[in-house]
Amino acid sequence: MRHPKTCLASLIALVLTASLFGLASLRAQDDPEHRMAEVGTGLVCDTKEQVVRFVELHQGNVEATLAAVNNEAGSAVCAVMPMLYLRGDTVGHLQRGSDAYVVSTVLVLGVVYGGMLFPLSEPHPQFALFRVDTAASSPSQRDT
Repeated sequence: MRHPKTCLASLIALVLTASLFGLASLRAQDDPEHRMAEVGTGLVCDTKEQVVRFVELHQGNVEATLAAVNNEAGSAVCAVMPMLYLRGDTVGHLQRGSDAYVVSTVLVLGVVYGGMLFPLSEPHPQFALFRVDTAASSPSQRDT
C-alpha cells in the first residue's frame, strides 16, 4: 500500500506523463458496478481526514487553504482540479454553516487541462468533497 503523502504526488506525475505523451487509455468498463463516469472540478485529497481538514480551515481562499493542508501533511496531498472520475461510496458527512457536504471516494480516470481530457494510465483512488444540494436528490461536485 502506498504512503498517503505520496498518492497525490503520484497522481500529479501520472497527469504530467499522460499530458506529455497522450498514451493513457480509459477503461470505464472495468468498473464492476458500471457507474457512469462524471466530469467535474472539485477538491480531491489522499485521505478523508485531509478533506475534513480542508473544510475546517477554509475561510474563502481556496489556494491558502490548500497550502495550509498540504503544508501540514508535508507534501501535495490535496488539489482542486477538473477531472473525469467514478464516484464511489460516501464515507462522511460535513456541515459548515448552512452548507452541507459529503465526502466520497472517487476513482480519478483522467484530468482536464486546456480543454482536453488526459486519461490516466491507471485509475487513481482519492477522496472528494461534494456539496449537498438540498433542492436536488443527489450531491454534486463543485468548485470549492
